[in-house]
Amino acid sequence: MGSRPATSGRVGASKKSLNGKGAPAQKNGAIRHRPATNGELAAEPAVKLVAVSKSFGRRAVLKGVNFSVAAGELVEVTGPSGSGKTTLLRLLHGQLRANAGELWVRGRGLHRWWRRGLGGLRREVAFVFQEQRLLPRLNAFENLVLALQVRDPQVPNKTIKQRALEALESVKLADRRRAYPHQLSAGERQRVAIARALAIKPRILLADEPLNSVDEENAALITHLLEEAAAAGTTVIVATHRHTFAASRILRLPSEKVVTNGARRPAINANGHQNGHANGGSYGNGNGHANGDSSAHAWWRLAIPARERPRKAPQAPRLPLWRRSAALLANGYRLVVLNGLRSWSRDSRLTTPVIGT
Repeated sequence: MGSRPATSGRVGASKKSLNGKGAPAQKNGAIRHRPATNGELAAEPAVKLVAVSKSFGRRAVLKGVNFSVAAGELVEVTGPSGSGKTTLLRLLHGQLRANAGELWVRGRGLHRWWRRGLGGLRREVAFVFQEQRLLPRLNAFENLVLALQVRDPQVPNKTIKQRALEALESVKLADRRRAYPHQLSAGERQRVAIARALAIKPRILLADEPLNSVDEENAALITHLLEEAAAAGTTVIVATHRHTFAASRILRLPSEKVVTNGARRPAINANGHQNGHANGGSYGNGNGHANGDSSAHAWWRLAIPARERPRKAPQAPRLPLWRRSAALLANGYRLVVLNGLRSWSRDSRLTTPVIGT
């Protein structure tokens, strides 16, 4: 009887050591992973593929692809035509379903629940199609406005129009905002599609041949915009025939060989946070932000000079409920009623001369 308290104390000390820094804690038989510490990669990548295979009939396009992309990383998928670059991006966007393997996008298993909740996922994952896929009845400005209205209907229409105009200005197409897709060149349509994808500020950006039919000057501009988006924390995956971007890694298909293109360095954005895709010398946790302890903050204060130290940008105040509700009703009216009437009037104007009435 006298030895039982001592044994209980030893067991309690052992459990305490397991729940502390010595080992991960256990709950219901499962190991609870501790958050990543300084110098470690994020525990949960933004995109993860485990033995993913996709075939069309008897033709196998992807065979057992294993690949993961961290948050805020710029990755290129290269290879010849027909190697499966577009198929891989369509799998990540939920347009196709893998025949085998596991496919995770922002913690959601697309191999399990394929169609369930795809609308919410695609509000965070933007896709730049190789054929642009602009709505033909809307001009360049209206294409961006519609995407922003669908992305967040609670944003006031004035703010949406301002963001759309800024996105067109970033690709040097503000003077062509009233032009329709059939009035734009192939390169201009490509830039409008990229502006539409960047305007919604996605968590993940998938670009299928973004430099296709773009001249050299505008290609450098698009490359700079996508690299800036990755530096701001957006996960960018680009499918291209040749290595063009300053990507941290390159996935070559169909050999599935991963090539590291230099060290992955953390990028400090305007809010003073560091991306979670840092290498061994970085200081980022699993959420992609800087650690909240005083030691981490003291480190980067000493490492960065005072004049170059990033300042925390003031955050815009959250709109009250009545403003968001009014914007939701107004944008819903514009999406359903006004766009429907506009498309009907344009159809009648285009088809009336054809049928001779």
